[in-house]
Amino acid sequence: LHMNLPTMSYLQDRLLNTRTMSITIELLDSMLAPSPGNPAEAHYRTIPLHSRVRELTNLLTQLHGDNANNAGRCMLAAVLLRREVETIGGKQQLTGLAPSSAVSLMGEIANPLISLFLQKEVTQSRRQIGHIIAELSSSLSLVSVEDGKEWMKTVLNHIRPGCGEMDPMTFLLLGDIADRSPLTLWAVGSAASFSSLFSGSMELIQRSTCSLDQLEACMGALLQVGIAHEKAQRIMSSPSSSTDQMEQALMAQFDERSTTVDVTKPSAIIGKHFLPTLLEALTVFGKSLLPNQIDVMSKCMSHLSTCSIQCPSMLAGDDTSLTCLLRTCMKFAQLNSQGDEDITFLKLSALDVLATITSVPQIKRSILKPIGTSPRCVMQGGASEKAPLLNFLIQGNEDNNLDQKGVLYVCAELAITGVDEDEENWSEDPASVYDTESSWEDDHTALHAESLLETFVLNLGGASTLQSIFQLVDILLASPSWQDQRAVLSILER
Repeated sequence: LHMNLPTMSYLQDRLLNTRTMSITIELLDSMLAPSPGNPAEAHYRTIPLHSRVRELTNLLTQLHGDNANNAGRCMLAAVLLRREVETIGGKQQLTGLAPSSAVSLMGEIANPLISLFLQKEVTQSRRQIGHIIAELSSSLSLVSVEDGKEWMKTVLNHIRPGCGEMDPMTFLLLGDIADRSPLTLWAVGSAASFSSLFSGSMELIQRSTCSLDQLEACMGALLQVGIAHEKAQRIMSSPSSSTDQMEQALMAQFDERSTTVDVTKPSAIIGKHFLPTLLEALTVFGKSLLPNQIDVMSKCMSHLSTCSIQCPSMLAGDDTSLTCLLRTCMKFAQLNSQGDEDITFLKLSALDVLATITSVPQIKRSILKPIGTSPRCVMQGGASEKAPLLNFLIQGNEDNNLDQKGVLYVCAELAITGVDEDEENWSEDPASVYDTESSWEDDHTALHAESLLETFVLNLGGASTLQSIFQLVDILLASPSWQDQRAVLSILER
C-alpha cells in the first residue's frame, strides 16, 4: 500500500487558498518553514489584530500542555503574541483600537498568560511567556495608567511565592517588568513592599540553601527594581518632563547614568537591607568556583556594573554596603586566571564595577575619608592611615599582606598576560618607547586592562596612585620578559 503524503508546499497552498481568518497550527508550521515570498506571513497579516491576539493566546494554551513536542510552535506563537501586545500599546491611529477596546483585549489574555507562567513544571516556554507578561504590563500602562497599576498589583501578588522560593524564571520576569514599566512598578510599590517580596529569598541565602543560578537571578531582579526607582524618580522630578503619561512611561524606559548618591532613596534602603547578604553569598561561592559557574558569576558582576552606572545609591547607601561591594569585587579581581579566558573576563568584570563605582563623586569622597569616619572592617590601619578604603583598593589587602594585589597591580597583570596572537614576533621585536604597536592594538584584554588602570588613576587621584604606578614601572622595566616591557610602555603611553 503506497500513500502520497502531502508536501509542505501543498499544505501552504491549501492553507492560503482557504478564506479562513484564524491562526491555526498549520499556519504556524508554514511560518516556521517559509517559502519564497513568505505567503504565510502575508496571510498572517490579513488577520485582524484582535483576532491574532486572542487566537495566539489560545494556541499557546493548547500547545503548552505538550511543550516538548511543540517547542518551535510555542516559541513562534510567543514571539508573535509579544509583538502584537507591544503594538496594542501604541497610538490608536496605528492600532485601530479605541483605548477601552485595547484595555478589554489585554484583559482577556492577562489571566491565561499568568496561569501558563505559573505552571513551573513546563520550563521550555516560561521565559517567552514571561516576556509577554512584561510587555503586557508596559502596554497596559501606556493605554490606561490606572488599569496598568491594577495589573501590576496582580502580577506582583502572583509572583510573590516564586520570589520566596527563589524561582529564577520569576526573578527574570520581575526584572523584565522593572525594566519595561518602572513608573508603574514604583507607583504601586515601596521600599517596604519590595523588601517583603525578597525577604523569603534572603532567608534561603542566609541558610546557604540556594544555588548560584538562583542567587544570580535574585540579584539581577533586586538591582533592576532599584534601577527602576532611579528611572521613575528621574522622570517625575524633572521640571522639563512631559505631562503626557504615555510619553513619561516611554521616557522612563531609557537608561541614563546617575552620578549622585541619596541614602534616603528607597533603592538605597533596599540595598542596605539586602546587598551585604547577597555579596557575602557571592564570596562564599567564589571560594570554590566550578568551571560551569564562572559565566554565572560574570553575570553577577554585570548586574553590579549596570547598577553602579544607573543607580549607585543602591550599592553605597551606607558604609557597610560600600565596604562589602569593594571587598567582594576585589576578591574576584584577584583570582588566578591561569590562562583561562573565562576567569580573565570575570576579573575584568569585577574591575569594571570598581572603576565605575569609584567614579561617582560622593563615593570617591567616601573612599578618601579619614580613618575616624571610614569603616575599619576593610582594612585595619594605624594612626597614620588617612584613607583605609583607598589603601585597600591600591594595596588589595586587609592585613598589610604584601602578597595581595590591588587594582593597579591586577590591571597591569592583565595587560601583561593578555592574549596575543602574534607572540613569536613580539618576542623577536625589541621594545621601543616609540613603537606604535606597543599599545597592544590586537589584544582586547590588554587594552581593556590599560583603560581600567587609567580610570583608577583618575578616580583615586594621581597623588594617591602615581607612587604605586612608578613602582610597577620600575619592576616591569627591570624584568627580562618582553611581555613585561611591552606592557609597561603601553601603560606609560596612557
